[in-house]
Amino acid sequence: MSVLTGLTTVTALLSLSAGHAVWPWGLASELASDSRPVRGAIACVTNRAFWYVFVWLLPLGLVKIRSLPRPWVLGCAAAAVLAVVLSAYHNQPEDAAAAARALFNIVGPMLSLSAALALPRDWSPHGPRRPC
Repeated sequence: MSVLTGLTTVTALLSLSAGHAVWPWGLASELASDSRPVRGAIACVTNRAFWYVFVWLLPLGLVKIRSLPRPWVLGCAAAAVLAVVLSAYHNQPEDAAAAARALFNIVGPMLSLSAALALPRDWSPHGPRRPC
């Protein structure tokens, strides 16, 4: 029911602002890029901006990923795949860096928390704790 309400609301607002009927599939076809989606998806994950963001966070974040709630990990993974698909659908391969920003917003907090969980429990930036 909520999906139908959302589609109806978006359709009504887009139609009011455009002055004519704008259907969701019409909007999606207007947003499509002229390039091939597979080429765009490959460009997203081979772009250097993507790796600048994730080269340090992926190895650290994947260490304790299994200790996080499974629904959260699966939700982040699904949203990340969707972000790459939508970026490949909408952007030209030259604009592939846009996917890195979206992916960092999606999986960055989860990977950061996982990296923090990998630290020893008694770790301190001031050195080891001394017993009193």
